Amino acid sequence: MFRALFVGLLLLSGCRGHRAPAPTPPDLEAIREELARRKSFIGPGDMVSIQVYRHKDLCLDQVVSEDGTISLPTVGEIAVSGKTRKNLEDEIAQRLGDGGIKNPQVAVLIKKLISAKVSVYGEVKKPGTFPYESGMTVVQAITLAAGFEKTAQQDAVVIIHASGERLEVPVRAIGLGQVPNVPLMPGDIVYVPESYF
Repeated sequence: MFRALFVGLLLLSGCRGHRAPAPTPPDLEAIREELARRKSFIGPGDMVSIQVYRHKDLCLDQVVSEDGTISLPTVGEIAVSGKTRKNLEDEIAQRLGDGGIKNPQVAVLIKKLISAKVSVYGEVKKPGTFPYESGMTVVQAITLAAGFEKTAQQDAVVIIHASGERLEVPVRAIGLGQVPNVPLMPGDIVYVPESYF
């Protein structure tokens, strides 16, 4: 009798509900390192701020034209599309030096990076491509796409980096505060798969 009761309890203990394991947070440190390594390239529509120390007449903000150029006083037209901020600083300093300014100190700030995009598709209400903003996160990108469809698998959102690397992100867990939000990089694709359950 006791043996049957013991076996019955043992079997019932195996029938209790199974808890899903806590989601594994993405490796945010690796993402931050990649963001630091990846250089933002200037492109058409971006706004750059040019600052030349002790030359206020050369300090200005410029929107990169559709042909990828900006125009500066005393320097003329400069092709900037595809260059980094540092590349542009060096080129402007070189051209100002060639024009007679001794040891020009140039700083370039990218005020708006319109040419960089993030795409969101899959089970979102308004899939599309959106301008990348510095510090943008996966939750912000999904919000730009008007949020999840009812059929979205929110715990298996995939971020595809320009390098082809894929990262699965538990967005529902981010919303519950269980894992930190994940920063995006320029050129990322956010894919929200369909849930079949």
